[in-house]
Amino acid sequence: MTPTRINRRRFLLTAGGALGASALACGGLAALATRKPEIDLAESTYGEADSMSGRILVAYASTHGSTAGVADAIGKALAQDGVAVDVRCVKEVEDLASYRAVVAGSAIYGNAWLPEALEFVQAHQAELQRVPTALFLVCGTLANSPEQRDTVAEWLQPVRSLVPPVAEGRFAGQILPIMLKSR
Repeated sequence: MTPTRINRRRFLLTAGGALGASALACGGLAALATRKPEIDLAESTYGEADSMSGRILVAYASTHGSTAGVADAIGKALAQDGVAVDVRCVKEVEDLASYRAVVAGSAIYGNAWLPEALEFVQAHQAELQRVPTALFLVCGTLANSPEQRDTVAEWLQPVRSLVPPVAEGRFAGQILPIMLKSR
C-alpha cells in the first residue's frame, strides 16, 4: 500500500478539525463532571392544625438531600402525634409568627452547620427564643464512627449560644462516593 500524500493545507484543516472536536468533547465531559445533581428538597405539610394547638416548623439546610430526608422524617413523626407540621428549607422561611415550636437543623460541612442554617437562626433569634426550639444536625462522620457523637455535638455550640435548645438530635448522613483524580 502506497502512502497518500496530502498537502499542508489539507493537513492543517484535518488536524484543526480533530483538535476542535476533541476540545469540544472534553469540554462537554468536564461540564458534566462538575454539574451538581438536582436534589429533591422536602417541602411538606403534615396533619391538620386546630386553632388551639398551632403548627410546628421543621426548617433545615441540606447540600445533598440527606438532611432534607431527616427533616421530612421528623415532620412525619411529629404529625403521627396529632400535630400539624410544615417541613421547609430555611431559605424558604420568612416568618415564624404562625408557629408554636420550631425544629431547626442542618447538614454539617467543615465541622459546622451550613451558613444558610446559621443565618436563619441569627435572623430569627428573638422569635426562636420565645418558642420551644429543638436543634439537629446530620453528619456523615456518624455513619463511619458513631462513637464520635460527643465530638460532633460540639459543632452545634455556635447555634446553642444563639438559641438554647429544648432538645437536640444527631443523625448519620449519607456517605457520597469521592471521585479521585489521577495525576
